[in-house]
Amino acid sequence: MMRISREEEHYIGRGRPSLLGRMKVGFSKEGRITALDMYVICDNGPYDMVGDAFSSGRIVSVLYQPQAMRWRSVTVLTNTPPRSAQSSPGGMQGIAIMEPVLAKAARKLGVDQVALRRLNAPAGKAPFGPLVGGKQAYATSAFIKEALDRGAEQFNGMKGNCTPASGTVLKCEV
Repeated sequence: MMRISREEEHYIGRGRPSLLGRMKVGFSKEGRITALDMYVICDNGPYDMVGDAFSSGRIVSVLYQPQAMRWRSVTVLTNTPPRSAQSSPGGMQGIAIMEPVLAKAARKLGVDQVALRRLNAPAGKAPFGPLVGGKQAYATSAFIKEALDRGAEQFNGMKGNCTPASGTVLKCEV
């Protein structure tokens, strides 16, 4: 087995393919995502295409369960250092594009941020992604709502004054 430090890993490893994206999201008055239009561009580096652009749409579709969704992606070869997979699925980068939109929507709709995420969270056998051969893909199980409930319970149990600082960040003074 070869053991290397984090610094060495960065020296001999590759960078993660990066995504730039745009989201247009429609919400009901209660905060349900009714429509989502997602467009991402993936900086692939100089070699073969990676799957981050495609998988980002699949991850967003399963985590936020939009009633209608369109996503498009372009992977661009660039004259930059090589890119490669890192420790988690590259599609999770879509969350970084989506979360600020949810935070802003919660503020504008006057809905609690946890409640908005719970309303849109997958449950049970949650559908995701496009139809493939006329068939819908499903997650085998999803427990995001339970995780949100547990996190909210633990957060509310904290002593101290927590107020919104900026975006989705909370400033807590204990």
